[in-house]
Amino acid sequence: MRAAIGVLVCAFGFVAVCGGAVLPAEEYDPSVPTLKSVTGADPGGKILSYAEIERYIKALDEASDRVRVYSDGQTYNARRLYYMCVSDAANLARLDDIASAARRVREGKGELPADHPVTVAIYAAVHGDEISSVEAALCLAYYFAASGDEEVRDLLKNEVVVIDPLQNPDGRERFLAHYEWMRAGEKPLADQNAAEHSEFWPGGRGNGNFFDMNRDWFSLTQPESMARVNRYFARLPQVLVDLHEMSGNSTYFFPPPTDPLNQHVQPEIIKLFDLFGRANATTFDKKGFTYYTGETFDEFFPGYGSSWPLYLGSVGMTYEQASAGGLLFRKDTGEVLTYEDTVSRHFTSSLTTCLTAFRNRADILRSYSTVCQRAWRQIPASDAQAYVVPPQANQEQIAKLLRAHQIDVRRLENPYSPKSIASVGTPVERIPAGFPEGSLVIPIRQASRFLLQALMDPEPKMAQGFLEAEKERKEHRLPSEIYDVTAWSLPLCFNLTAYTVAGPLPTLSEWRQSDPSGAIRTVGKGDPYAYIIDYAQQQAPAVAGALLTDGFRVEVAEKGFTISGVIFSRGSYVVRTAPNGPDLRKQLESHLAHFGATAYATTTGYTDSSIDLGSDYVRALREPRIAVLMDWPVRSTSYGALRWLLESQYEIEFTPIKAGMIAYCDLRPYRTVVIPDASSDDMASVLGEAGIQKLKRWAESGGTLVGIGGGARVLLEEDIKLGGGRVITSFKKDSIEPAPRKKKEGEETEEEEGEYEAPGSIPGSFYRVALDNLDWLTAGYQDSVPVFLAGGLVIDWPALKGHCVARFAKPPKISGFSWEIDDKRLEGKAYLARIDLEDGQVIVFADEPYFRGYLRGLDRLLLNAVFNAATYAGGLDYP
Repeated sequence: MRAAIGVLVCAFGFVAVCGGAVLPAEEYDPSVPTLKSVTGADPGGKILSYAEIERYIKALDEASDRVRVYSDGQTYNARRLYYMCVSDAANLARLDDIASAARRVREGKGELPADHPVTVAIYAAVHGDEISSVEAALCLAYYFAASGDEEVRDLLKNEVVVIDPLQNPDGRERFLAHYEWMRAGEKPLADQNAAEHSEFWPGGRGNGNFFDMNRDWFSLTQPESMARVNRYFARLPQVLVDLHEMSGNSTYFFPPPTDPLNQHVQPEIIKLFDLFGRANATTFDKKGFTYYTGETFDEFFPGYGSSWPLYLGSVGMTYEQASAGGLLFRKDTGEVLTYEDTVSRHFTSSLTTCLTAFRNRADILRSYSTVCQRAWRQIPASDAQAYVVPPQANQEQIAKLLRAHQIDVRRLENPYSPKSIASVGTPVERIPAGFPEGSLVIPIRQASRFLLQALMDPEPKMAQGFLEAEKERKEHRLPSEIYDVTAWSLPLCFNLTAYTVAGPLPTLSEWRQSDPSGAIRTVGKGDPYAYIIDYAQQQAPAVAGALLTDGFRVEVAEKGFTISGVIFSRGSYVVRTAPNGPDLRKQLESHLAHFGATAYATTTGYTDSSIDLGSDYVRALREPRIAVLMDWPVRSTSYGALRWLLESQYEIEFTPIKAGMIAYCDLRPYRTVVIPDASSDDMASVLGEAGIQKLKRWAESGGTLVGIGGGARVLLEEDIKLGGGRVITSFKKDSIEPAPRKKKEGEETEEEEGEYEAPGSIPGSFYRVALDNLDWLTAGYQDSVPVFLAGGLVIDWPALKGHCVARFAKPPKISGFSWEIDDKRLEGKAYLARIDLEDGQVIVFADEPYFRGYLRGLDRLLLNAVFNAATYAGGLDYP
């Protein structure tokens, strides 16, 4: 009965909805509006817009006492975020009490009784172009609001269903704009080659910042992610399902997940994967739906919407439906997948999950209580009791992030010497004997214990069986089954030295965020000669940029110095009073308060050591006038993360330019041009010979050209050669010896000989690079820094060619998975280098120093190349 929905009036004021591929043919309350009555389309008959979704959930809220709609934030593009709580009226009246009971259990106080309502969260469309889950979520809300089924009535008395119908409104609207624009006519096309199935750049996957928000749950860079984490702690669901789509040629995935599984996921959770997997399999079997489990999708990385809740006692699960990418999709088998089919399957799995949670409520509540209680279990005195982060740059940032995850963070009131200390952050040459006042102390024994350990531990462990299988796959030249990055330790992300400590903890005070008062501290006596913004501060470039925008003269010190006993890092900004007028102090205080930074007022330019403030090593900071290439073939997430960093975190202005327009642009107004990560072959093609030559002439005349990842590779290609190094694309098999650059004519290819192989792709690991700490490009850092590779380039940069200011150390790897041979191939290779090009320069990064917004410890390394670099190049004073 897949015909159009018909209505038959029944007893008790309910109606029977006859047919329809999505909703069961049951009795429904006619006072509850159907999707068609509000949007004009049956479920799966239309890809609904944000406005239609908003209108429908508000209609449900007004019509049903089983539904409450909440708004808890807005997107980057200022669209409201909504979610619904669906239950019976009595439960909706005591939602706070239900969550409070779960919160007490989180705090180690008792357990949830077997008759407590279970809370299930169903989240839809974190990727805006994974479209079917939205209508499925709306159908689920309607079904629970209107159904007259007795089991549903009983379920609603014993369960609260939290439904987020659209996690990514901005991305969905981009997808819908593409789909409507690209359709050939009124009828949708199933042909995979049809334009409607091929999104234009940047696609709808990311949010308004082009971020993949299913990788953002632990870093919380985006407003949507922050809203969802706050919502989690407000509702504390015991089950959370994240609905996705995958290749249209696939089928349907639900748990159990595949290996590897993060070591901090507790056994009670793992057992429940099987419970929900078997329940969904039973339902899918009855309906004849194809599916699979235990393949492709793992729960190793803690930044997924499904994995993050696992560490807090909730059963987090990913469900993946083959995507129609529109209303129709013809698979390679010839089968036509309809949008209605995809909505139906997501609705079916969501409803089955809610029913399974209801039918197994006692087991799920017991599991939640057990995991929460284990978090408070005593730790043996000889084991690590806490993480300690001494005072340093970025200390405040990591504390704020941990608190956003409701992780308990404390501060030392007095110096502390623990029983034993071990390093967990940036590698250190020696372990300190103790820690000073002001150090952060994060106790491991706390409510968020397993999440804390998952986020802080430097080496996530993979099961030995999985590693052996990976080795076998490599030997047979099969692709890796690692799904995402394999390292993410927060101290490494923030470039922090951090430690674990054993033994009794001292008296600790509550950590409170520092008041960004915009303080100006005075060194010396008399009227200020200059203000100094120390480059040890993360936000120093933001303050300098704001002052430049205001029209003030700012200088940058290439060397460090000391005044009145205060040490200032190389790269510090100097703002002298004489050329800057009477409003300088007022504006400086305003910017310092806004960005949370501090400045020093010095009464003299005469220093205690090193350079004086009138030295030639103190240069006028030039306005950077930045342009960033965007559009295909730039990776949208690379552009998005760079844009977010410059625009949202530092408020540094830039001009986005389409890559294909470079040949036609007047580049003279810009001093810095950045090529983010991209497909290098495609980028060379899109730029064309005219675009490449224009960039070269522009750089020679005084511009700074910055290439990142694939953007660097295109600059280093043999036929372009704008850098001093080369990308090694092939090595002698099982050796660190690079393949010859060229083969003689008539010889077999490397592949035919079988003697050479491409370097392995690094799936996302931390490496240590040694820095040239005399070069301005490494200002803000000491002798080494952890960097992140997710793919990455192997760049050979001869010692006498330009300036290789960051080389991979020996041994290079700090954390994460890679093969030993690939680590050895990286030793001594370039991560960051530059070469002078007449009056200008070319700067290359082997990989993104801003990957997904995770690597805040590398901000200044990037900003040296993008914001400060124009100061160290000549020419280009075009107004």
